[in-house]
Amino acid sequence: MIDPHAVDWPRVTHCTFALNQRFTYAYSEPIVDLRQRLVVLPPSRHGGQLKHSGEIAVDGPPTGSLVAVRDAFGNTIHDIHVPRVEHTITFNIHSQVRRSAASLHLEPCTAVSLERLKTPTPLTTPNASLRRAAARILKTGVRGRDLALAISHRVHRHFQYEHGVTSVSTTAAEAWSLGRGVCQDYAHAMVALCRACGLPAKYVSGQLAGEGGTHAWVEVLLVEEGSSTAEILALDPTLDRVVDLRYLTVAVGRDYRDVMPTSGFYTGKPANMLSHIRVLEVISVRMQSQRHRATA
Repeated sequence: MIDPHAVDWPRVTHCTFALNQRFTYAYSEPIVDLRQRLVVLPPSRHGGQLKHSGEIAVDGPPTGSLVAVRDAFGNTIHDIHVPRVEHTITFNIHSQVRRSAASLHLEPCTAVSLERLKTPTPLTTPNASLRRAAARILKTGVRGRDLALAISHRVHRHFQYEHGVTSVSTTAAEAWSLGRGVCQDYAHAMVALCRACGLPAKYVSGQLAGEGGTHAWVEVLLVEEGSSTAEILALDPTLDRVVDLRYLTVAVGRDYRDVMPTSGFYTGKPANMLSHIRVLEVISVRMQSQRHRATA
């Protein structure tokens, strides 16, 4: 395995990741009619990112059905039905993804799709303080790419990174007022400011090589007047930088609720415990004419 901290990422032209995940649910007594929704496999293609393989295996009780669909954002969604679970059930997810440095990441867009990404959601509705921040940024006169970068810088400067003070249900307004939070809060605040400034923006859930757990960042859609395509500018406000090849996208949406890795319901006693493991390995990188491979 290649140490991601030892890689000169700005010089990387291609890289390959192996993403291994395990989610285990433990129940105090048997449950029935489990309906599980998983958003854990990267899309088939996303800009310069290409999925070579991906699979989900269920350990424990027999699976009634496993259906894979694509949502409106191109995410891979797995809906799983398990008739009965005695004590535990585990979902093992394995995928291999290659990323290449593309000059531009372009996506088709329509007036409807852009308006959807400009409209606040319950998690990204700005409060008065966020609206004032947006107005101050707009007053500088920056537009397009420079506006997106200015918003990312503003969010990064505003927050202090701290675990345990927010949750997955914390809104951008609540986190902004607190001034502390994790990557999800940075991303929600940036999405809220982008939309308040008239920029369509997506919340991104994924992985960052060399860091534990999931990570969140933002994709801003830059559209020239009259164009049917948008240039995607991916920015990480938590680390205040443009996203590069060390980032792996798993899903995109309007906010966290669109890309929740696990969700579902069942019939039975509500008490349960979830444990999860995520490991992102860099298995090869190419920098200019040199290629470095992982060794066993």
